[in-house]
Amino acid sequence: MKNKELGGLIFIIIGILLLLFNMGTINFNVFISLLDLWPLILIAIGINIIFKNNRVISYITWGLLFVIIIIFSISTQGISNTSIRSNDIVIEKFPETKYGSLNLDTGASKIIMDSTDKHLLSADLRGRQLDLKQEYKNNNETAIINFQSGMFKIRDRERHNTLYNFYLNKNLIWDIDLNLGAVSCEMNLEDIPVRRIDLDSGAADLTFILGNKHNLDFEIDAGASNINIIIPQDVGLKIEIDSALSSSNIKDLNLIDRGDYYTSQNYDDANVILNFDIDMGVGNINFSY
Repeated sequence: MKNKELGGLIFIIIGILLLLFNMGTINFNVFISLLDLWPLILIAIGINIIFKNNRVISYITWGLLFVIIIIFSISTQGISNTSIRSNDIVIEKFPETKYGSLNLDTGASKIIMDSTDKHLLSADLRGRQLDLKQEYKNNNETAIINFQSGMFKIRDRERHNTLYNFYLNKNLIWDIDLNLGAVSCEMNLEDIPVRRIDLDSGAADLTFILGNKHNLDFEIDAGASNINIIIPQDVGLKIEIDSALSSSNIKDLNLIDRGDYYTSQNYDDANVILNFDIDMGVGNINFSY
């Protein structure tokens, strides 16, 4: 297709879209949703390169692209992405449920976590959708709850304002797996008995407030992150860290250097033990009581 013909076709398509817009057949949000179809343009260009000497195929290709755009535009009429989606989730607790396993896999977002005694778990999810899957094992003794980011779409502009609030039942013993992207996170686990946390994060700003309800194994594999960990005074502490390019205040905690790891003075006598295994890239990790 010659440049003049292609230019003329583009003007025709734009003109028809603007006409439909003025007639109210489509609205402005359609022009945002059309970003989902941009790979079709590459396909059309590729077909024209292959059959560059065949005008019929060129006309058919661009014509089909135009038809798809119009059909998609009309089908998405009335869909608005200007508001932030909200999804309230409540999972009730069975009397026999004693253990909870929370697996959270999410990208860019802000996460807040705290305790509750009303439900097994409740959540207020605003922004990009999280898919929920739950199951029970051993006659409902263990609840397994998985949250994972839904399919990414360019038109989901609300992803920039994603906020997730989670509330975990403080009468269960929890295992928490966190696979986080670029997030800001504050998890207040002071009243929640957590026996294991497995954190895998990218560029993140994370704060964990830990309690003395249960022995905890905390494994951290992080990239360029800033991590603050607040711990009770009376717990026994063991820290094994591999972070040559990161900064930390471990040497300010009055711990005993065991060579490959550090322990608190009361490690052998404490009622509750917190064990940390940290592998970190360029970042910062700080402990405070």
